[in-house]
Amino acid sequence: MVNEEWSSFIHMSDIHFRLYSGDSYDLDNPLRKAMINDLRNCAANHLKNIKGILVCGDLAYSGKNEEFQIANKFLVEVAGVLGCSLENVFCVAGNHDVDQSVIRNSYILEILQGELNKIDCENPDNLDNVLRKIQKDPHIQGLLYAPIENYNKFADSLLSSYTVKNQNWEREIKLDDKYTLKLWGMNSVFTSNHKDHQDDNGNQLSDDEERKMIINYSQIPTPANNVIYMTLCHHPVPCWNNKQLGEMMDGRVKLQLYGHKHIQSIDADSKRIRINTGALHPERGKEWIPMYNWISLSVKGNRLVVRIYPRIYDNAKGIFCKDKKSCDADREYIELELLLDNFTNNHSTEEKSDVRKITSVSKEIAYRYCTLSESEQENIVREFEQVDFKDKPIDELLQQLQQMKIENEFLSALKKFE
Repeated sequence: MVNEEWSSFIHMSDIHFRLYSGDSYDLDNPLRKAMINDLRNCAANHLKNIKGILVCGDLAYSGKNEEFQIANKFLVEVAGVLGCSLENVFCVAGNHDVDQSVIRNSYILEILQGELNKIDCENPDNLDNVLRKIQKDPHIQGLLYAPIENYNKFADSLLSSYTVKNQNWEREIKLDDKYTLKLWGMNSVFTSNHKDHQDDNGNQLSDDEERKMIINYSQIPTPANNVIYMTLCHHPVPCWNNKQLGEMMDGRVKLQLYGHKHIQSIDADSKRIRINTGALHPERGKEWIPMYNWISLSVKGNRLVVRIYPRIYDNAKGIFCKDKKSCDADREYIELELLLDNFTNNHSTEEKSDVRKITSVSKEIAYRYCTLSESEQENIVREFEQVDFKDKPIDELLQQLQQMKIENEFLSALKKFE
């Protein structure tokens, strides 16, 4: 029986780790230290039952492997201070997680992206059909993910990577005996590249303008009985080309988490809540306001109670504190409610097959296995001779373990390397 009253999350985005992040000239070092102190000294007083650290993209600045290594160390520190580990971290890719040099050096990839943008503008109903053809074509299969190869390597251990077979990921969390929260990771960077801030003629757009991103229909969650969706997506709905998808999201997804705009905003109506977290490391300038969020959820009868704790950086004091403009009077948070109507016996029980279904066991296996040293992995290979490890992506390894019904045995073996 689930009897925990609140389920809590840390929500951040746009960290933008660069190759030099962490050196003695890094102006953002105090920001990260202030966030760690805020989590250690303040979050513990308000948050119960922390279920996840949610990152809505742009961990890196230019999609380089070294940037993700720096991001990994930071997330380990964040998780540690919360009494969690990287097993509790979930993320999606942002436009800065794209290695633009890959696209600049690939004529065919740039052509493919341009064609997808054109289709999304002229006939969005055909977008999924074209994506299917591309992803199933053996000559170019997986090519669309080449620009985020470094992101995928980093995110494999978090089961937050994207593959041809799994274009989205999901993680179920019980809120009470009736309702399940389903975290849902999306991909808004299929066509993000060095032309994001150019028009169709190659002219530079103004600072507040950018090319719209594509989201295909099949990325939108399918309604399910007694399931409350909380989606993670880097680009917010106004950045999507297909406006109809925003309406679908609002009808299906109660909680929508976004990044990208570097502006904290909470947009709520009777159907859903959209939360833009702002940026932990925004570009310095006139609108430089580092921010992130805490989020707590609780089901009260037929209502979902949502507490959002907007945290804003006080540059003068060097600390994060509550954003008074966004909070309820005399509170550290703003409290909102959503009615949980039409959630029972109205929907099909059939689930999408092209979504990575993350369990607590699979998440821990992936994290522990991917972070083993080469010699430790060799020991595991020798111990489990019945498993085919050769050049297998993590999803296929997990599938083998599940089919052989040895997940728990495998996890126990991994824990020996603690």
